[in-house]
Amino acid sequence: MIHVICLGNPMHGDDGFGPAVFRRLDGMDWPMGIRVFDAAAQGGGVGLFRECSRAIAIDALPPGTGQPGEVLRLRDYPDDPQGAAAGGVGGILAAVRRTIRPLPDVEIVGAVAICCRPFQPGLSPLVAAAVETVAVMLRRDLGGRSRKAAG
Repeated sequence: MIHVICLGNPMHGDDGFGPAVFRRLDGMDWPMGIRVFDAAAQGGGVGLFRECSRAIAIDALPPGTGQPGEVLRLRDYPDDPQGAAAGGVGGILAAVRRTIRPLPDVEIVGAVAICCRPFQPGLSPLVAAAVETVAVMLRRDLGGRSRKAAG
């Protein structure tokens, strides 16, 4: 089972990247064995890493990780020393690594944020453009099809 877990808060600027990707992926049909989640709507992210052999976490990456809007695929993402209390993908991964057995193969797919503005919804243009890039990448890699093409 593969879980695609979209993290982030759409009320905080580029931190809404994960939910924006979820909205795009939710409109596709996926092969059996692939589930796509909006972590915020599911009440968090840690439990979504259970009962899968592979987890793909979609999130905004911190400014300075790469060029603004750049899409990166990471397998070695550091834990946040504050653990899950810190929020963000580093905090969630810290909790996942401490509590989930067996640990799934985890990959982070994200766009480098320009800024995460508290209580100011809306993605910056470069991060918004990365939503489609990630949706196409995942559709290609995991075999998703648009519902219009499937019918």
